[in-house]
Amino acid sequence: MCIRDRYQRRVHGDIKDIGNMRLLIVLLVCLSFFFSVITAEPIKDEIMFVGAIIRHGARRMLFQNYLNITDDVSSYKNLGMLTKVGKHQLYLLGRQFAKKYMSSNVILNPKYNPRQIKVRTAGLNRTIESAQSFLSGLYSPGLGESLPYFAIDKIAPPIKVENINKIRQELRDAALPFYQSPIPIHTANGVHDMLFSPHTECPAVKEDEKRYAKNFTKSSEKYTNDYKKFSEVFGFTPKWTLDECYMLYDNVMSVLGNGLELNKKVPAEVMERLKNISFENNRDFYLRSELKQKLLGYTILSDLKDHFSKAINESKYRIPFEQRRRMALFFASDTHILALFKLFQFPISDSIPFASALVFELHRQEDIYGNELYTIKAYYNNNPIDLSSRDITKYSAFRDYIKAHTYENDTDYFFHCNPYDRNTYDRELWFSMAIILFLTFLTIWVFNWVLLIRKPKEKKEEPILMQEPMIINEEKKIQY
Repeated sequence: MCIRDRYQRRVHGDIKDIGNMRLLIVLLVCLSFFFSVITAEPIKDEIMFVGAIIRHGARRMLFQNYLNITDDVSSYKNLGMLTKVGKHQLYLLGRQFAKKYMSSNVILNPKYNPRQIKVRTAGLNRTIESAQSFLSGLYSPGLGESLPYFAIDKIAPPIKVENINKIRQELRDAALPFYQSPIPIHTANGVHDMLFSPHTECPAVKEDEKRYAKNFTKSSEKYTNDYKKFSEVFGFTPKWTLDECYMLYDNVMSVLGNGLELNKKVPAEVMERLKNISFENNRDFYLRSELKQKLLGYTILSDLKDHFSKAINESKYRIPFEQRRRMALFFASDTHILALFKLFQFPISDSIPFASALVFELHRQEDIYGNELYTIKAYYNNNPIDLSSRDITKYSAFRDYIKAHTYENDTDYFFHCNPYDRNTYDRELWFSMAIILFLTFLTIWVFNWVLLIRKPKEKKEEPILMQEPMIINEEKKIQY
């Protein structure tokens, strides 16, 4: 082989190797791009909206005083009202929310902006006071509005105010003492509150509660030995029922929840048994009706779902941060939080403590390629809840789950809120239509019959008989 042939073969071989190498590099780049797209992790995670369902703080007893406690917690005139301990609990909870959602303007501005937050409460004094205490901790004083100096003499009310100059000196240029910001709290009458009490206007729920109340009374017989033990420990012997047992448990929780001690030392096993009996039966009594769970879940979650959808739309349309709705707060009772737990099938084995919070966060995640994904995160008393077991981590799945387990719209709600089932409703509808048709035909027949009677009889005319023509004798006509 000559030197020329060796050289050409070597050159062509190198060119072929270079081509194979380029093909291999292109293949590796494509594979790396493909796997990076599949396994791309979000490089940006932003909280878009926060919705929280908060139970009121520690309160006074709801029922009569079984424990003979002489503290203010047992005041008969203020049964169920929020105590100073409850106000302090909600204030601390508000400070925690401010630390988590106000630092670096994550959700809210430190200065109150009415477009960023909405507060709803049930129509109870303890929930309204809880909302006020919470907002006092959420928004610190000192960031309120100040008055223009040049207009102070022109903004007095039409009614004469005594010592107005002294009051203004105390306020300096602040609109309110300590530069506070009043925050509106939305509420409604407890009976007609369709957000927190939709079951009060539903006949079907009332029928379910009547049916369960009978079984509730009968089931108290199996706790006879426990009732005897409670009488020995607490020192009184009422007519024991499950209602009395829950009233006693409410007294105990009201005392302990306010940081006080019982008059008598109660063994731990007796306290645990009292808690289990009261919690299980109270939870079942208030939430046994599946319809009631749907009603409570439908009203609160549908409102929360609307806030989430609006937050997503505002983000897509690039609305400025200061003009977006960022947080919704719902101040309610333990029944509402229990209903949401049962609706989502979250595990719970104990009663809901005072000042508890169930929080849902809407997150917007964005990967390196600009793909957006909206997800939901849930927390109960700052402990994360696993939503992946229900496959509702994504917002779309969360929204579909709410529709599937509550009601899609108000029409569906009013149809199901009926004391009868669908088959009975259909049968009654067909029966009513048959009665209406029968009455319609009967009315038409009677009307025709009356017209027939009142119609005057026609007189029959006698037929005119043809007379025979008279033949006149012409001869007789001639007279002479």
